[in-house]
Amino acid sequence: FSFIECAALLAMTYATILDHLWGLIFFLSVNFLFSSVWSLLNRPAVMWLFMLLWWPLCPFIVPSLVDSAVATDQLVGPEILIAFMVLLRILNFAQQLILMVVGFLLPPLDKFGKKHVLNDKFYNQVIESLFVYFLSYQVHFYMAIVLNLINLAVAIVILVFEVTL
Repeated sequence: FSFIECAALLAMTYATILDHLWGLIFFLSVNFLFSSVWSLLNRPAVMWLFMLLWWPLCPFIVPSLVDSAVATDQLVGPEILIAFMVLLRILNFAQQLILMVVGFLLPPLDKFGKKHVLNDKFYNQVIESLFVYFLSYQVHFYMAIVLNLINLAVAIVILVFEVTL
């Protein structure tokens, strides 16, 4: 299903919007570098904060990386957002495909029903790596921030109504 969704999304998106994917792939490559250094340094919080602040800079830097966006003086924020959604769908499809192939090649049980500890450990490492490198962790973290901000806004509105009445 993910393949059909990804193919339909790519078929329906304008080519000028997909041009922004190259700038986003640059950001993704730098994010891979940050994630690798983050893992090698035993996951420091400062590095994770830098990785989280890296993506909000995207709308300001990507237009300078894409020639079609530089050539025209148009608003490119929504185009970058749509290209980012397409990139997330592509990454999600690649993540599911890799997990399916690894799960098929390294079954957790042998033909006698005995558990392969090394296969299970490697599969868990693959899951963790894909979760970090393919932006699942960052997207979940940003969604948590948005939900907390919505919760804060509702609490403030309720507090204002309570104080004024």
